[in-house]
Amino acid sequence: MIRLIGKSVALALALCVALCMGAVGEQEARFPEMGIVLRFPEAFEDLSGDENNGTETAEGSGVYRVAYTCEGVELPTLLAVRDGASPDLDPTQLTALERRGDMMYYLYDARDDAEVSRRFIEDVVANIEYLEPIDGYAVRVVDQDGSPVEGVVVQFCDDTACMFGATDADGLARFDAAPGSYRTHVLVPPEGYAADEAETPALGTVAQLIVTKG
Repeated sequence: MIRLIGKSVALALALCVALCMGAVGEQEARFPEMGIVLRFPEAFEDLSGDENNGTETAEGSGVYRVAYTCEGVELPTLLAVRDGASPDLDPTQLTALERRGDMMYYLYDARDDAEVSRRFIEDVVANIEYLEPIDGYAVRVVDQDGSPVEGVVVQFCDDTACMFGATDADGLARFDAAPGSYRTHVLVPPEGYAADEAETPALGTVAQLIVTKG
């Protein structure tokens, strides 16, 4: 049976030391498609460096995941599931965390290690920062290290017209447009940068464009 953890688990952010054998330092990763920000010990691996982290498990599935390893140990997985989608996993291994808009968040843990699960929940899950749900369309511009880039002009087009928006301090540009098919790209890359290819944004999510410093 899915266990429900109250909203209080998502309020504060702390450094997980015991889980990673005294790891020092802290990293931050944003997963805009999942609508979350995570901060975690530097001993965490395959988080921000895995290009599949924070993306759909399969195109159009509506299920997103972030997977962890630490000191060679596979840790529980964070899932975000859109309304109408199914993670197709054993429900006894899912812990319901939070609902935000049309997204439900879960912890998936197939390991038989109660201590690892407990520490992961206390030190990581309890301190997730949930981004505000996206109303309409949004595009985030980041550099090759995943850091947001402010002041980038983004073009947002359908087959007949284009809109323009500049990214804010979080690298985010929002577009109020009717549901439809759109393409977006960086109109003019910042000086010294090369722009990523165009992306196709989905309603209520954040498309990501990368600018790479030459």
